[in-house]
Amino acid sequence: MKLLKILGLLLITLIAVLLIGGMLISSKFSVARSVQISAPPEKIFPLVSDPRAWKKWSVWNQRDPAMAITYSGPPSGVGAVWA
Repeated sequence: MKLLKILGLLLITLIAVLLIGGMLISSKFSVARSVQISAPPEKIFPLVSDPRAWKKWSVWNQRDPAMAITYSGPPSGVGAVWA
């Protein structure tokens, strides 16, 4: 019975610490990431504007090369869809 009381107090303390800590953390934050690509825009744009070319550089394709992908809309540019 004493063990259950100790575990209960530890659980309540953990929840209180998480709630109070969550209130103290600022709600305004941002994460930014950038990359410097040493190539002219003429070489990069086709790889970004055409979803069919994403297989060459997308991390999702590297993680699961057997995933099913469907394309719709125009082949590239606005409206090109990768799902």
